[in-house]
Amino acid sequence: MADIILSLSEVSKSFPLGWKRRIPVVKAASFSLRRGDVYTLVGPNGSGKTTITKMIVGLYRRTGGVIRIFNRPYQDQSVRRRIGYLPEICFFPPFLTAAQFLRTVCALYNMSREAARECSAVLLKRVGLDGVSTRIGVYSKGMSKRLGLAQALVGNPELVIMDEPLDGLDPVGVALFRSLMDELKEKKVTVLLTSHLLHEVEQFSDRVGFIKEGTIIKEVTIHDSRRTTTLTDLYLSLMS
Repeated sequence: MADIILSLSEVSKSFPLGWKRRIPVVKAASFSLRRGDVYTLVGPNGSGKTTITKMIVGLYRRTGGVIRIFNRPYQDQSVRRRIGYLPEICFFPPFLTAAQFLRTVCALYNMSREAARECSAVLLKRVGLDGVSTRIGVYSKGMSKRLGLAQALVGNPELVIMDEPLDGLDPVGVALFRSLMDELKEKKVTVLLTSHLLHEVEQFSDRVGFIKEGTIIKEVTIHDSRRTTTLTDLYLSLMS
Protein backbone atom coordinates (compact mmCIF):
# COMPACT_ATOMS: atom_id res chain seq x y z
CA MET A 1 0.00 0.00 0.00
CA ALA A 2 1.12 3.54 -0.73
CA ASP A 3 1.38 4.65 2.89
CA ILE A 4 3.59 1.73 3.98
CA ILE A 5 6.99 3.32 4.59
CA LEU A 6 8.93 0.31 5.84
CA SER A 7 8.14 -3.39 5.70
CA LEU A 8 10.02 -6.51 6.73
CA SER A 9 8.71 -9.91 5.66
CA GLU A 10 10.27 -13.10 7.09
CA VAL A 11 13.67 -11.39 7.37
CA SER A 12 16.51 -13.45 8.79
CA LYS A 13 20.21 -12.96 9.42
CA SER A 14 22.94 -15.40 10.40
CA PHE A 15 26.67 -14.92 10.87
CA PRO A 16 29.57 -17.32 10.17
CA LEU A 17 30.71 -19.32 13.18
CA GLY A 18 33.73 -21.44 12.43
CA TRP A 19 34.05 -23.88 9.54
CA LYS A 20 30.78 -24.25 7.60
CA ARG A 21 28.73 -23.16 10.58
CA ARG A 22 26.48 -20.17 11.01
CA ILE A 23 24.73 -18.71 14.02
CA PRO A 24 21.20 -17.32 13.49
CA VAL A 25 20.68 -13.88 15.04
CA VAL A 26 17.39 -12.80 13.45
CA LYS A 27 14.72 -15.36 12.56
CA ALA A 28 11.79 -14.57 10.25
CA ALA A 29 11.17 -11.03 11.52
CA SER A 30 8.07 -9.37 10.07
CA PHE A 31 6.54 -5.96 10.76
CA SER A 32 5.55 -2.83 8.88
CA LEU A 33 5.33 0.91 9.54
CA ARG A 34 2.89 3.34 7.99
CA ARG A 35 3.58 7.02 7.53
CA GLY A 36 3.85 8.72 10.91
CA ASP A 37 4.17 5.50 12.95
CA VAL A 38 6.54 5.32 15.91
CA TYR A 39 7.52 1.67 16.36
CA THR A 40 9.87 0.44 19.08
CA LEU A 41 11.70 -2.87 19.25
CA VAL A 42 12.37 -4.04 22.80
CA GLY A 43 14.19 -7.13 23.98
CA PRO A 44 17.23 -8.40 25.89
CA ASN A 45 20.81 -7.75 24.85
CA GLY A 46 21.69 -9.95 21.91
CA SER A 47 18.10 -10.47 20.81
CA GLY A 48 18.68 -9.04 17.32
CA LYS A 49 17.44 -5.44 17.61
CA THR A 50 20.61 -3.77 16.36
CA THR A 51 21.06 -6.38 13.62
CA ILE A 52 17.59 -5.53 12.29
CA THR A 53 18.33 -1.81 12.17
CA LYS A 54 21.65 -2.43 10.42
CA MET A 55 20.00 -4.60 7.79
CA ILE A 56 17.41 -1.92 7.08
CA VAL A 57 20.05 0.77 6.47
CA GLY A 58 22.21 -1.58 4.42
CA LEU A 59 25.12 -2.12 6.81
CA TYR A 60 24.34 -5.85 6.95
CA ARG A 61 23.06 -8.05 4.14
CA ARG A 62 20.02 -10.06 5.07
CA THR A 63 20.26 -13.85 4.88
CA GLY A 64 16.62 -14.27 3.89
CA GLY A 65 13.32 -12.47 3.57
CA VAL A 66 12.31 -9.15 2.03
CA ILE A 67 12.91 -5.56 3.18
CA ARG A 68 11.15 -2.72 1.37
CA ILE A 69 11.47 1.00 2.07
CA PHE A 70 9.06 3.47 0.42
CA ASN A 71 7.77 0.44 -1.47
CA ARG A 72 11.16 -0.15 -3.06
CA PRO A 73 13.88 -2.75 -2.41
CA TYR A 74 15.98 -1.64 0.55
CA GLN A 75 19.15 -1.79 -1.59
CA ASP A 76 17.77 0.98 -3.83
CA GLN A 77 20.13 3.92 -3.39
CA SER A 78 17.39 6.42 -4.16
CA VAL A 79 15.80 5.79 -0.75
CA ARG A 80 18.96 6.54 1.24
CA ARG A 81 18.59 10.31 1.12
CA ARG A 82 15.16 9.94 2.69
CA ILE A 83 16.42 8.06 5.77
CA GLY A 84 18.05 9.34 8.96
CA TYR A 85 20.06 6.87 11.04
CA LEU A 86 21.40 6.99 14.59
CA PRO A 87 23.61 3.98 15.44
CA GLU A 88 23.86 2.62 18.97
CA ILE A 89 27.50 3.75 19.22
CA CYS A 90 28.50 6.95 17.46
CA PHE A 91 31.97 7.52 16.03
CA PHE A 92 32.83 11.06 14.94
CA PRO A 93 36.06 12.76 13.79
CA PRO A 94 37.55 13.77 17.17
CA PHE A 95 39.35 16.83 15.81
CA LEU A 96 36.20 18.58 14.56
CA THR A 97 33.67 20.63 16.46
CA ALA A 98 30.00 19.64 16.30
CA ALA A 99 29.26 22.56 13.98
CA GLN A 100 32.10 21.60 11.62
CA PHE A 101 30.96 17.98 11.54
CA LEU A 102 27.32 18.82 10.84
CA ARG A 103 28.26 21.27 8.09
CA THR A 104 30.25 18.45 6.48
CA VAL A 105 27.23 16.14 6.67
CA CYS A 106 25.05 18.87 5.18
CA ALA A 107 27.50 19.25 2.30
CA LEU A 108 26.88 15.59 1.43
CA TYR A 109 23.28 16.61 0.79
CA ASN A 110 24.54 19.19 -1.73
CA MET A 111 23.59 22.13 0.48
CA SER A 112 25.23 25.45 -0.16
CA ARG A 113 27.69 26.71 2.43
CA GLU A 114 25.14 29.14 3.82
CA ALA A 115 22.37 26.51 3.93
CA ALA A 116 24.70 24.05 5.66
CA ARG A 117 25.64 26.67 8.24
CA GLU A 118 21.98 27.45 8.93
CA CYS A 119 20.98 23.78 9.08
CA SER A 120 23.83 23.02 11.47
CA ALA A 121 22.86 25.87 13.78
CA VAL A 122 19.20 24.83 13.89
CA LEU A 123 19.96 21.18 14.63
CA LEU A 124 22.56 21.95 17.30
CA LYS A 125 20.02 24.13 19.07
CA ARG A 126 17.41 21.36 18.90
CA VAL A 127 19.72 18.93 20.70
CA GLY A 128 21.13 21.44 23.16
CA LEU A 129 24.64 21.67 21.73
CA ASP A 130 24.47 25.23 20.44
CA GLY A 131 27.32 27.28 21.84
CA VAL A 132 29.51 24.21 22.46
CA SER A 133 32.81 24.89 20.69
CA THR A 134 34.98 22.08 22.08
CA ARG A 135 36.27 19.29 19.87
CA ILE A 136 34.15 16.16 19.58
CA GLY A 137 37.02 14.08 20.92
CA VAL A 138 36.37 15.33 24.46
CA TYR A 139 32.59 14.81 24.36
CA SER A 140 30.87 12.69 26.97
CA LYS A 141 28.70 9.75 25.88
CA GLY A 142 25.57 11.86 26.26
CA MET A 143 26.97 14.72 24.19
CA SER A 144 27.98 12.29 21.45
CA LYS A 145 24.47 10.84 21.47
CA ARG A 146 22.98 14.33 21.09
CA LEU A 147 25.25 15.01 18.13
CA GLY A 148 24.21 11.67 16.67
CA LEU A 149 20.58 12.70 16.94
CA ALA A 150 21.36 15.94 15.14
CA GLN A 151 23.13 14.25 12.22
CA ALA A 152 20.26 11.76 11.88
CA LEU A 153 17.93 14.68 11.14
CA VAL A 154 20.01 16.35 8.43
CA GLY A 155 18.01 16.62 5.22
CA ASN A 156 14.58 16.33 6.91
CA PRO A 157 14.32 12.53 6.53
CA GLU A 158 10.94 10.86 6.10
CA LEU A 159 12.08 7.73 7.96
CA VAL A 160 14.29 7.93 11.04
CA ILE A 161 15.91 4.82 12.53
CA MET A 162 17.43 5.16 15.99
CA ASP A 163 19.24 2.42 17.90
CA GLU A 164 19.11 3.06 21.68
CA PRO A 165 18.71 6.85 21.28
CA LEU A 166 18.19 7.39 25.04
CA ASP A 167 21.33 5.55 26.11
CA GLY A 168 23.69 7.95 27.88
CA LEU A 169 21.32 10.91 27.98
CA ASP A 170 20.89 12.80 31.24
CA PRO A 171 17.42 14.00 32.35
CA VAL A 172 17.77 17.20 30.32
CA GLY A 173 18.76 15.17 27.29
CA VAL A 174 15.79 12.85 27.78
CA ALA A 175 13.48 15.86 27.94
CA LEU A 176 15.00 17.19 24.70
CA PHE A 177 14.46 13.80 23.10
CA ARG A 178 10.81 13.75 24.13
CA SER A 179 10.36 17.19 22.59
CA LEU A 180 12.09 16.01 19.43
CA MET A 181 9.77 12.99 19.22
CA ASP A 182 6.76 15.31 19.53
CA GLU A 183 8.08 17.33 16.58
CA LEU A 184 8.63 14.24 14.46
CA LYS A 185 5.15 12.91 15.22
CA GLU A 186 3.61 16.26 14.35
CA LYS A 187 5.43 16.20 10.99
CA LYS A 188 4.28 12.60 10.35
CA VAL A 189 7.85 11.36 10.21
CA THR A 190 8.02 7.57 10.51
CA VAL A 191 10.29 6.38 13.32
CA LEU A 192 11.77 2.99 14.16
CA LEU A 193 13.77 2.78 17.34
CA THR A 194 15.13 0.33 19.89
CA SER A 195 15.23 0.95 23.62
CA HIS A 196 15.56 -0.69 27.04
CA LEU A 197 13.80 2.19 28.82
CA LEU A 198 10.27 0.84 28.80
CA HIS A 199 8.74 3.73 30.74
CA GLU A 200 10.04 6.18 28.14
CA VAL A 201 8.91 3.93 25.30
CA GLU A 202 5.34 4.18 26.55
CA GLN A 203 5.46 7.96 26.29
CA PHE A 204 6.01 8.24 22.56
CA SER A 205 5.54 4.86 20.81
CA ASP A 206 2.46 3.82 18.88
CA ARG A 207 3.39 0.14 18.74
CA VAL A 208 5.99 -2.08 20.39
CA GLY A 209 7.49 -5.29 19.07
CA PHE A 210 8.95 -7.70 21.62
CA ILE A 211 11.92 -9.62 20.26
CA LYS A 212 13.50 -12.66 21.92
CA GLU A 213 16.32 -14.79 20.51
CA GLY A 214 15.90 -13.23 17.08
CA THR A 215 12.14 -13.69 16.84
CA ILE A 216 9.43 -11.07 17.29
CA ILE A 217 7.19 -12.95 19.70
CA LYS A 218 4.53 -10.31 20.28
CA GLU A 219 3.43 -6.91 19.01
CA VAL A 220 1.18 -4.55 20.97
CA THR A 221 -0.43 -1.18 20.47
CA ILE A 222 0.42 1.09 23.38
CA HIS A 223 -3.12 2.41 23.69
CA ASP A 224 -4.52 -1.12 24.02
CA SER A 225 -1.77 -2.47 26.29
CA ARG A 226 -2.35 0.26 28.89
CA ARG A 227 -5.82 -1.13 29.52
CA THR A 228 -4.50 -4.44 30.83
CA THR A 229 -0.91 -4.14 32.07
CA THR A 230 2.21 -2.01 32.06
CA LEU A 231 4.79 -2.44 29.34
CA THR A 232 7.34 -3.45 31.98
CA ASP A 233 5.13 -6.22 33.39
CA LEU A 234 4.39 -7.50 29.90
CA TYR A 235 8.09 -7.47 29.05
CA LEU A 236 8.99 -9.44 32.18
CA SER A 237 6.31 -12.05 31.52
CA LEU A 238 7.42 -12.52 27.91
CA MET A 239 11.15 -12.61 28.53
CA SER A 240 11.22 -14.79 31.65
